[in-house]
Amino acid sequence: MTTSCTAALSTVASLRSLLFMVRSGSQCRCPQVTGRRKLVTPWRLSPRQPAYRYEQRSSNNDVRTTEVHLMAQHQQDTLIFKVSILSIAVMQATAQSIGGILNTMAEAMPHVDSTSISSLSTVPNLGCLAGLFLSPILCKVFGERRVTIVGLLGSILAGCAPMVLGAFVPIYISRLLLGFFFGIYTPLIVVLLSRFYRGDQLARMIGYENAIGSIGSSVCALVAGFLVVMGWQAGFAIYLLSAVPLVLFTLFVRLDGEGDGAGASDDAVDQAAINDATAAAVASKPRIPAAVWGLGAFLFCFFIFQLPIAYALGNRVFESGVAGESQTTASTIASTIYSCFTIIGIPVSIFFGAIRKRIGAWTLPFALVCNVIGFAALAYGSNTVMLFAGGLFSGVAFALVVPYAYTRVAEVSPPEVVSTSTTIAMLSLNLGVFCSPLVLPKVAAALGDGSAHLTMTISTVAFLAFAAVMTVVAAVSSKRGGEVIAAG
Repeated sequence: MTTSCTAALSTVASLRSLLFMVRSGSQCRCPQVTGRRKLVTPWRLSPRQPAYRYEQRSSNNDVRTTEVHLMAQHQQDTLIFKVSILSIAVMQATAQSIGGILNTMAEAMPHVDSTSISSLSTVPNLGCLAGLFLSPILCKVFGERRVTIVGLLGSILAGCAPMVLGAFVPIYISRLLLGFFFGIYTPLIVVLLSRFYRGDQLARMIGYENAIGSIGSSVCALVAGFLVVMGWQAGFAIYLLSAVPLVLFTLFVRLDGEGDGAGASDDAVDQAAINDATAAAVASKPRIPAAVWGLGAFLFCFFIFQLPIAYALGNRVFESGVAGESQTTASTIASTIYSCFTIIGIPVSIFFGAIRKRIGAWTLPFALVCNVIGFAALAYGSNTVMLFAGGLFSGVAFALVVPYAYTRVAEVSPPEVVSTSTTIAMLSLNLGVFCSPLVLPKVAAALGDGSAHLTMTISTVAFLAFAAVMTVVAAVSSKRGGEVIAAG
């Protein structure tokens, strides 16, 4: 009996040492799963111990190992867990949702020029850039769960601060801080989804995330419009909605290695094994794939030419003559078109996973062709039907391009650099948003009269070029069995 117990304990000790040694696998390119090995029996596991190891081997025999934890296996399949992670996306696109109350603010602050008041809807983008830069560093120091919770809590405080602030400068600073808190946690949505989901399921979840962001933006804009009747301060109460994802995420999302220390005694293993694993991990530190930089460059260019639908649409409607001589009517029609642009993206984002599964590598070329049709209709439309059709086609394209890019970033990046890769993609996106109104109108002015028609014509030509390039890439990738902008 004593001999059997000794043998059993020895076997368990060896297996638990193996938990740390499996981390020494080298990173590889385009790995294939070649084996699945159960490491220890489930009753011996704490939530922080891995239950399975997946070995992935590339054509040059490099091996990468991935550990699957019991806790992750169980919680990722529950509805409340999915809702809790996706709820983080509700407020990520609400910086511009206060646009409807800015006129009321301008009337209440006659000493502040209208340009400064209007900047309150865009200045969060600057704070967001700073947050995106710091997010990976903060995650390494404090962990992804804590950073997400702090970001959500900070967005409530900074977002609602104008309700009690009367001066413009403090309000401006609070909007910068709001963007910063958005920036530190929004890239973690894709990081967390890529940790728990793979393949088609990951694509579906990122599609849902994009749809939820659109819904949150629309709902907040609508609520702010109703609240403004009580004063412009009341409109900023929309940021109290961040309390919903804060509560859900805090209660129902647990990440391995960021718990309260439960099961620490089960994790006590031989220190030499830990040192060996650490040394191996440092020696094989993965790099950010070239595909991530390519996706970042694509997102930057895409948003440079996409954003005229936000800032040039009103002038384009007025130029088309459908509003007569009334600038107010033109603004109303433009707002309605933009609402259609946003609303059509919700169902498209929800079914993004199914669309990508069916057409695969052709998803991006298809989206870009839709954008060519949409911007051509906006640039040359002379009636409301064509203008609304342009908004709908462009909305379909936008709802496919963004989740596609984020899905590819998560798929081509090694787990250790998913956070940094996502940050690169989001920085590129935000830089494109920031630069578009500064660059594209000047290009249009240099090439012609600088009209909204010419601006959207330039975007149409740019998207036509993108579509041609991506069609060729998709054709080549399909023959190789890959996907557009895959890991090279």
